[in-house]
Amino acid sequence: MSLANLLKKGSLQQVATATVATVATVATVGLSTRASVARVATVAVANAQKGAANDLAPPDPNIQACMGSSATLDRFRAALLALDLVQATMPLPAADPDNPTDPADVGCWPASPAMTGREIDTFTARLSRLTGKGVTADDGERLADKLVIRDREKDDRRLCLECLHLGGYGAGSWRCGAWRGAGVAIRQRDSQLPADFVSLLQRCDGFSEGTR
Repeated sequence: MSLANLLKKGSLQQVATATVATVATVATVGLSTRASVARVATVAVANAQKGAANDLAPPDPNIQACMGSSATLDRFRAALLALDLVQATMPLPAADPDNPTDPADVGCWPASPAMTGREIDTFTARLSRLTGKGVTADDGERLADKLVIRDREKDDRRLCLECLHLGGYGAGSWRCGAWRGAGVAIRQRDSQLPADFVSLLQRCDGFSEGTR
């Protein structure tokens, strides 16, 4: 077992003593909390070395062999206790009034590639529209994913499949209802669109957001 694995949150649970209450009086949230981590660790080590009546079972010998001496275990135990306390008392990021964030979205885009709740709702609505136009479920998911990236990159291009004027159901039947403004045909009978064209990101003068 590697040291990195042992340091994952909760990995040293079996060697931690029940001394966390001792450090519960750490300074308030913010910079003062971070600055007091060293003091918390010191208190935790002192208490760990004294021992406690409610200590858990002796640590796994394999963990001890990996970690080294009991002093080393004490230092890691103290660091984990201090980190847990800081994480538990650290506030969520301040809300931006112009772009309110659901607490459930903390850690999602742009902090990571994970979709936010709003992006998931949009993805679901788009997938419903795409399959409602005759796109297969697999192709619909691929296109909906493509649109998530487009939105994040603030790309202003659109798909024909998103347009209110797209008629038909499935490849071979799609046609443009705004063919004159879009410039895709000079006669209505020539307004049919190939499958790869309707799934191509582009800018179109005849585009109108489709909701059905």
